[in-house]
Amino acid sequence: ETFFGVKNEDCINKNFISLFIPETEQVRTTKSMKMLMKRRMNDKMKMKLTTANGKTRFEDCFVTFSLNKLNTCEGMILSIKKQQDHE
Repeated sequence: ETFFGVKNEDCINKNFISLFIPETEQVRTTKSMKMLMKRRMNDKMKMKLTTANGKTRFEDCFVTFSLNKLNTCEGMILSIKKQQDHE
């Protein structure tokens, strides 16, 4: 909530990319995430994010996939490596 400036409840069932990725970066970010999903590998990627103060900046994110018993991706967890200087 502090980093993005949006309450957790307001993000449920919403598209992360449309909420927090600048429009100019959305296609590139979507392609990168789909590539990681195909590989089914946890990895890291650099993402351009819109922060609570309305500024955009690049952040290193860890991408972790939730796989079901059929080894199919059910979900994705994104963790921002470093969240300092966000105010």
